[in-house]
Amino acid sequence: MKTKIVSLEREKSVSLDRISMLEKQIQDIQTISRPTSVEIRNVPLFEKNNETHNALASIVQSIGKTVDMEVQTSDLRDIYRVPTRPGVSTSPSAIVADFNSANMRNEFLSCVRRFNKSQNLQDKLNSELLSMPGKKTPIYVDERVAPSLKKLLYTARKAAKENQYTCWHSNGKIFIRKNQNEKPIRILSEHNLSDIMNKQ
Repeated sequence: MKTKIVSLEREKSVSLDRISMLEKQIQDIQTISRPTSVEIRNVPLFEKNNETHNALASIVQSIGKTVDMEVQTSDLRDIYRVPTRPGVSTSPSAIVADFNSANMRNEFLSCVRRFNKSQNLQDKLNSELLSMPGKKTPIYVDERVAPSLKKLLYTARKAAKENQYTCWHSNGKIFIRKNQNEKPIRILSEHNLSDIMNKQ
């Protein structure tokens, strides 16, 4: 029985490693397919169920103007608001903006991050700065994360906060580290994350 248990535990470990490798491959494929997109969250609806391409593009242009980057409508390959199922959430769904190149996408993200770092918490990118009507709300701009990574990113951020780690994602990859002097650790799966937290 002991030999059998050891054998099963070894098989389980091999299987988990294999699953982690396959998850990484899927994440890499999804990352490659989304190198030019950003996700803009918490933007109020302009006109319910009637937002045009130009109306959405004007939001990206307003953000660009605020963070000191000129964006033309022609710089966007596509832009749309993510559809949601009725009754799932009362918050406005995210806007996905797909730029013509990864370089332009990265420059846009850099400008937003640089702007936010230069501002106080209450003055970071928000609806008031973009001259949007209604209550002042923060606007979040980030890389578009593949669906398979969203749950992992949420879990990693929660674990990092509970264990005094810093967590971030870049180019579709999730990283954590205990302090600025340590080498970042890439998170590939929840199993991988759990192992790291258990070893601390």
